[in-house]
Amino acid sequence: MSNDPSGQRHRYMGRLQTGAAAENAVVGALLLRVLFFQFWLPIYLWKKSRQNREMSRLAVELIHQDPFITPKEIALKWVLNHRQQYRFGELDPKLPKLEQRFGKTVAHLKRDTL
Repeated sequence: MSNDPSGQRHRYMGRLQTGAAAENAVVGALLLRVLFFQFWLPIYLWKKSRQNREMSRLAVELIHQDPFITPKEIALKWVLNHRQQYRFGELDPKLPKLEQRFGKTVAHLKRDTL
């Protein structure tokens, strides 16, 4: 039996084991990312390009219906159509970035029509 009544030695050994387990978990996660990256990246890019096409289509349709529509109104319609991504609706924290994105799309479409 040891002379350490406070259990300091056991706590120190537990910290060492926890640190080793954390390092193994980080290495394992990194290895999985490297292995699955080649499969994940094309799927991610395909989904993003499909979403960009859908966003552009919506912007074109709404601009043809009302040429004076603002990017904010377009973004709100997008949010209302995609509730699973934007759960808080008009109060969603992702909405300002979406408005900027639609603003760029609207500016690009208006520039091309002139």
